[in-house]
Amino acid sequence: MTRYETARLADIEMHPETRQLIARLMVNPIVKNATRAGGWIAGGFARCVLSGQSTTDYFNWGRLSSNRPGDVDIFFPDDVIAARVVADQSYSMTKSFGGFAQEASVQTNQGSLQLQLVDTPQLCRPLNESLSQFDFENCQVAIVGDTIHFPQGWHDLERARLLKVVNSTSPFLGSRIVKYIENRGMKGITPDSIPMLSDWIYRTAVTDFPGYSETHMDGFHSAIKNLNKAKMLDPTFLTLFLGKWDVYKKVSSNYGHYETVKIDWALSELSKINHNRRKAY
Repeated sequence: MTRYETARLADIEMHPETRQLIARLMVNPIVKNATRAGGWIAGGFARCVLSGQSTTDYFNWGRLSSNRPGDVDIFFPDDVIAARVVADQSYSMTKSFGGFAQEASVQTNQGSLQLQLVDTPQLCRPLNESLSQFDFENCQVAIVGDTIHFPQGWHDLERARLLKVVNSTSPFLGSRIVKYIENRGMKGITPDSIPMLSDWIYRTAVTDFPGYSETHMDGFHSAIKNLNKAKMLDPTFLTLFLGKWDVYKKVSSNYGHYETVKIDWALSELSKINHNRRKAY
């Protein structure tokens, strides 16, 4: 079981613009109502606060980027409280991109951001139980009132720039690993995360993610492809995906012409590996 430490927000080293933003967020009507009802901010934004990172980078303010900006997630101890807070909002709220929260766009003097009120029943749990559902220990960070909660050893993980995978039940795990490596400055995963990633790969091969819709699982090919490209996919796992996904490739035909043919993605990757091995000898 994960053990947590607690610190006062006033005592941690925080980026100056983040401290200003936190002060404004806490008086925002949505945040104020949510926290008064027992909610807390957790996840990527709370990690950004604790790590001292710039909120400009996290929200993609003032720069061109193809990355989806970060948001501010608020969790609740049960779904009854979550539903009541959502119903009480005067802001116009819509279903979030992932479908697990209600969200509203909030304008600050630094830029706009998305506030998400997580109201999906299975995600509404008491604080520690809620954090245990997160996929990375790095993101098991929560701002509760004027304090911040985080796992013991969290700073060591962040200094090493490694993700510790602690939950493999989400279909988004693979794409999130890639996102944190490509866009959040992480180098890879901890050695003890490998069994969790392996479990997720097996789940992906048989589509074993109860409670999620087909829409949530549309990105499997992209996630597996990117993990393979990042050399985080053991080649033996490629056999699990034979016959699952086709890709198109240009091949040379007669007289310098090319034609596009459909090939099996996993078989093509295995062929590349065998070709490189033969070249090495």
